[in-house]
Amino acid sequence: MVLGLRRYGCERYVEMLRIINEAWKGNVDSYLAGVIRGVARFISVYEGEYSRERLVQQLARTHPKTITQLAQKDTSSSANRHMRQILRIYNGASREMSLPLKN
Repeated sequence: MVLGLRRYGCERYVEMLRIINEAWKGNVDSYLAGVIRGVARFISVYEGEYSRERLVQQLARTHPKTITQLAQKDTSSSANRHMRQILRIYNGASREMSLPLKN
């Protein structure tokens, strides 16, 4: 079965792919397994709390390979490593829009 579909469900999986496509405009690097798992985990963990528009805008500012490179320094599971980087990118410098770290 497709990576994450069983775990996150069809609706979340489709939403994750839409977010990735909007943020990175089909950049092949955005389909790296860690990025896919990280975005899927982020939208699952923060469902109802995050701004979709902000997530797309913030992700678009960072190359997907940068997320993977930064995640390699983390020691948690792949999905959590990538999700933490996505959370850091999402939060950016905004205290108002910041979300807390959850696992």
